[in-house]
Amino acid sequence: MQYRGLTQSEYPRLLDLLEEVNIAPREYFRNLYDLDPYEDPELSRVAVDGGRFVGHVRVFPRPHGGGAAQLWSGAIANVGTLADYRGRGVCRQLLEDSVALMRKRGMHYSTVLSGVPVYGKCGWEELPRTGHLVSVHDVRLPMPHDWSVRIFVRERDLVQVAAIYEEFNRERPLAVQRSMDYWFANLNTAIETSSLFLVVEQNGEVAAYMRGHQKGDAVTCLEAAHRCGAEQAYAALAWVFSRYYRKCLWRTVRLRLPGDHPLIASLSAVFRVDQVTVPHLWMRLVDLAGLLESFAPLWSRRIATARVPGSSCCRLQCADQEAVLRLGATSSVEASTRSQTVSSGLPTIALSQRELFELIFGVSSDAVRRVLTGPRERRLWEAALRGPAAVYWGADDV
Repeated sequence: MQYRGLTQSEYPRLLDLLEEVNIAPREYFRNLYDLDPYEDPELSRVAVDGGRFVGHVRVFPRPHGGGAAQLWSGAIANVGTLADYRGRGVCRQLLEDSVALMRKRGMHYSTVLSGVPVYGKCGWEELPRTGHLVSVHDVRLPMPHDWSVRIFVRERDLVQVAAIYEEFNRERPLAVQRSMDYWFANLNTAIETSSLFLVVEQNGEVAAYMRGHQKGDAVTCLEAAHRCGAEQAYAALAWVFSRYYRKCLWRTVRLRLPGDHPLIASLSAVFRVDQVTVPHLWMRLVDLAGLLESFAPLWSRRIATARVPGSSCCRLQCADQEAVLRLGATSSVEASTRSQTVSSGLPTIALSQRELFELIFGVSSDAVRRVLTGPRERRLWEAALRGPAAVYWGADDV
């Protein structure tokens, strides 16, 4: 069995395989790869047995910001193995081959959105996420003055929507940095996420938007954002929810939004809103030192702004990788090995991948208190991580 990257001329054979093992038609995959701004046939990893394609994993490079220097993730998708090759370790080997490619390309971590447990057996760890379920009921709400809601029109609205997205997500960890090429590809290849796209206007300018999909009387909100100071726009969306209830279109709305999102507060003032679980997000560390280096300048700025005195130096261990982190108004990172740990005398903090991602992405509000025991270290980390909640937008699912 050979595991390798695809070549350009082999795409027709790959599409044959994907059509056989996936429910989506080959045209969907061809469009997905053609429009991807990071398209490269080597990102498709194939298992080849006697010249026959028997398995596939696709790596989608995605840039993330979160206020840090640019981070890169490798999103895993389009995973499939022929029926007669399942249970023989093909998928596991393809995933390891994909991670090796990520290291070669300088990616920092990998993400998978899936309910399939195989990823937990292959080095990924599940990152817990919560969503919200809105129970819509009949209530007469006035449309806020000077606001209006309408369907998104790409030619008219995309530039404004893209600017709103960039402003809203500038310091949100895990949010994908979207170029206009990415927006174009995303809107053209998303099967479900383009079915519901609303914009909220004030005085002819787009102030907020909501994006998702509808199935029967259930709506899933995959993404929502607003211009700075335009939180009232979400009251107009609440009006839309009540109006569509009376037209027998919406009964429940699932929100895949960060916990600090003002749309949740606007809807909670009118409807019943309950916390629920959302589809699984699996993550795997690829480059610990590179990940910490990308965040170090941001953490230094936040610590300096908060005027937290002192600094802390420790050795972080995670997933067989190590790095020395000096955290303070001037932070730095350097890679290290376990052989250096014994002689350094530095305190060592060993983290699971889940603990690491919860800590640096601020996914869990008590991650700092749970992972770090020293009061000085906690103060420094709390200042470093003081920012908007992390979010992996459902509209970026691949």
